[in-house]
Amino acid sequence: MKSLLALTKNTFRETIRDRILLVIAFFGVLLIVATQLLSSLSIRQDAKMVVDLGLGMIDIFGMLITIFVGTQLIFREINQKTIFIILSKPISRGTFLLSKFFGLGSILLLITSIMFAVFIGIIIFSTDLLVQNDIIQFSFLGEIALIVLFSLLSFLLLLALVLFFSSFMSPTIAAFSALTVFILGHITDDLRMFAQAQESSLAFQRFADTIYYAFPNFSSLNLKNFVLSDIPFSGTELLASFAGAVFWIALATTLATLFFSRKEF
Repeated sequence: MKSLLALTKNTFRETIRDRILLVIAFFGVLLIVATQLLSSLSIRQDAKMVVDLGLGMIDIFGMLITIFVGTQLIFREINQKTIFIILSKPISRGTFLLSKFFGLGSILLLITSIMFAVFIGIIIFSTDLLVQNDIIQFSFLGEIALIVLFSLLSFLLLLALVLFFSSFMSPTIAAFSALTVFILGHITDDLRMFAQAQESSLAFQRFADTIYYAFPNFSSLNLKNFVLSDIPFSGTELLASFAGAVFWIALATTLATLFFSRKEF
């Protein structure tokens, strides 16, 4: 446990100085601020456009940080030969891999929190959605916080997939593979509903069902459309989405540990 904590802190310190991370984080915050300017281009001056753009920016830059920084976590240690020093100590490869997950996961939590705080400030000063007649709309604030929380959960799931592919692939291929799964995970629901609604061939329906169960369902973690469209969602659905994400995170990190334990340097 002490080894895991020490390696996690080390990963956090090293990664937070990564120029790519700092650049992406900077532009993430900058573009969230720019949502106010972009929303002013709308003739209707729709306040919800600010919310939509801001949440979209958090999703995009969280995804970019996860993929581009996550794929370098293992490769950098191998390329700099520091992994031999680490593994020469009584530290298992599983502990090493988990430290990368928790280290970058902590950074994702920090960056997402900063972008969320900036985003809330923009909502307060540019719209009346959060403060009406000097009364804070805690229900709306809670919904926005819930959306961002599940976005963070999707980043962690994507990070687990990135580490899984990085355990036996090159950084470029790992990034492409993780991005592919990420995209497929957002269309599994639509693909399955399309196959059922159009009464497609049995083969296509089975293909849609296979894709649905074989890939993590990222679309269930995207709560933005529910709030912006005033579509109700139940606590049971939230719990199921949360449990599903945790399951895939555990599965991906377990498989990553197994592949990494057999990796030859």
